[in-house]
Amino acid sequence: MTQWLVYITLGSAVGFLSGLLGVGGGLLIVPVLLMVFQSLEFAGSILTQLAIGTSLATINITGLSSTLKHYRLKGIDFQSFYRLAPGVGLGALVGGLVAGVVSGHLLQIGIGLLALFAAIKMLSGWSPKQGVALPGTVDLVGVGGFIGFCSSLCGIGGGTLTVPYLSWRRLPMQKAIGTSAACGLPIACMGVIGFIVSGWQQQQLPPYCLGYVYVPAFVGIVLSSVVTAQWGAYCAHKLPVPVIKRCFSVLLLLLGVKLLGGF
Repeated sequence: MTQWLVYITLGSAVGFLSGLLGVGGGLLIVPVLLMVFQSLEFAGSILTQLAIGTSLATINITGLSSTLKHYRLKGIDFQSFYRLAPGVGLGALVGGLVAGVVSGHLLQIGIGLLALFAAIKMLSGWSPKQGVALPGTVDLVGVGGFIGFCSSLCGIGGGTLTVPYLSWRRLPMQKAIGTSAACGLPIACMGVIGFIVSGWQQQQLPPYCLGYVYVPAFVGIVLSSVVTAQWGAYCAHKLPVPVIKRCFSVLLLLLGVKLLGGF
């Protein structure tokens, strides 16, 4: 019962913040699941992979809801999406497969650094100046591969990397955010396939796992986040979003430091 309460609470927080601030939940889900799985005494060698794989599985559901919302608002640049999607999907699949042979400690360091980057970016309000226009398809596939690979290894939908890149490439911010949300779907879908395959023969996994996806956590997070995402979107017009954004940034800083220090 305590487990389910944690998953539902985590999903509620992730869904609410996603609707309120437009941020993905992976950087919050992975550290919290690491602490939960550690308290459940799951094998230390699979803790990080299990947290990341489960996070990617939830993004398949929450990301779809976000993408549909951006689609209705005409906030997706499909030309950019179609050229990025093959690269991010392939990169995410490779990342999920590689995660099975990378030490959990190294993965935690990568996630910690990304959390610090996201926190500093949110606190400072930094965004890259517009540079050159979008490159050709081959270049975009390469960039997408890098984004998908890094995002899959960290259990995120890629917005932390995709939005600044598309903004730098002269895509309006609204379109950059919507296109990034759409790119999160192939990242999550292909990434979770990689984590399922790489963890399929893992003998140390607890019951109710599908590779490196812990099904009870997935169900609890998804069921609650779908509801609270709508509340967050509503509250975005009622609450002091800049204040909440700064508080969330501080939380990311603390989680990043904790990840870099090791659990």
